[in-house]
Amino acid sequence: MLTIRGWSHTLGRALRRSRLVRPQQRLSFVRREATKQPVVGTYSLAHQKNAKVFLRHDVLDTWTLEEIFGLEVYDLPEPVSNVLAKRAGEVQILDLGANIGLVSLFFSLRLAGSRGTAFEPDPTNAELLVRLLVANDLADRWTVVQACAGNRLGTAHFLHSNSVVSRTVDTPSGSTVPVSVHDVLDDLGRVDLAKLDIEGAEWQILTDARFAANAPLAIVVEYHEEQCPGGDPRALMLQILVSAGYRTLEVDIPSDVRLPVGQGVVWGWREAS
Repeated sequence: MLTIRGWSHTLGRALRRSRLVRPQQRLSFVRREATKQPVVGTYSLAHQKNAKVFLRHDVLDTWTLEEIFGLEVYDLPEPVSNVLAKRAGEVQILDLGANIGLVSLFFSLRLAGSRGTAFEPDPTNAELLVRLLVANDLADRWTVVQACAGNRLGTAHFLHSNSVVSRTVDTPSGSTVPVSVHDVLDDLGRVDLAKLDIEGAEWQILTDARFAANAPLAIVVEYHEEQCPGGDPRALMLQILVSAGYRTLEVDIPSDVRLPVGQGVVWGWREAS
């Protein structure tokens, strides 16, 4: 049961996040968010011309909206924008762990004319991802692959319907589904910008001996303590990127956002050859 203080915090959070959608939709947003209604809300983003999103209010979708369009965690640093601007032709993007498509949309709005491939193994997330791409006239510019990103071909046990924390696990259960695992090392070598947010599976990709030879022009990684082969995820991530020839920049997360221990976001880029 929520206390008065807890209800006030929940309502305040709902009001803050509602500012990211059009004014005429904010009342519905707050009502659904404050009561955690098990519905999918359709919203148009404030300050983003004609951009539409589909959000579940009983999981963490609105936090993802705040992270991407409020805090702008994935906003391109100036040196990354400069490097991509020098790229001839359409910017090619790889979104590993696309979730419901908000980062794919964010990059599409920032990089007009870009094309991309989005990997998302969770069937419920993937359904909303496809809806978002269609609603924003991006279906012909993005390919959706319903599979886990990894460094091998195979299958995995996937804990699904957990919004942003859906992930692979070692043993099957009533909450898991079998999903395909796709070796993405070659895919990384064919794109200009890659984003990895795959709940620990980033380590198997970035520590693969093939990564340095297939590293894209720019990369942004949300790293995690899970599956990290070293004791300090931050230090190891920076070491991996520098060893692959990247200059790096850590994203400054506001102090009131309490990320799990060992989690952070870092950009890497290198000059186009």
